[in-house]
Amino acid sequence: MVYNATRTERCGAVEWVALPTDDPRSWLRDLYGRGVTSVMVEGGRLVLQQLIDAGTWQEARVETGPRTVGDGVPAPHIQGTPVASYRIDLGQVAYLQNQVKKV
Repeated sequence: MVYNATRTERCGAVEWVALPTDDPRSWLRDLYGRGVTSVMVEGGRLVLQQLIDAGTWQEARVETGPRTVGDGVPAPHIQGTPVASYRIDLGQVAYLQNQVKKV
């Protein structure tokens, strides 16, 4: 499913859906209307930040490593209630929950 401002089309397994707004809650309402009740978002940064800012997330897994990339794309800013954390090799995975849901 690809949400955008102008294109409505299906090509194989990919469907483009034109929505008049870039509010991520409209994406989620459309998905719910299609029977989708769970969504996993892996990125990119802009889409993640839009969902975070709209308060539409329930849980997040934030992975960090020991090195800074330098001039790469900055990670989205997220605040939530930490519920668990564990180490993987030299990295860390933190589980956060959103206490303020706005869907």
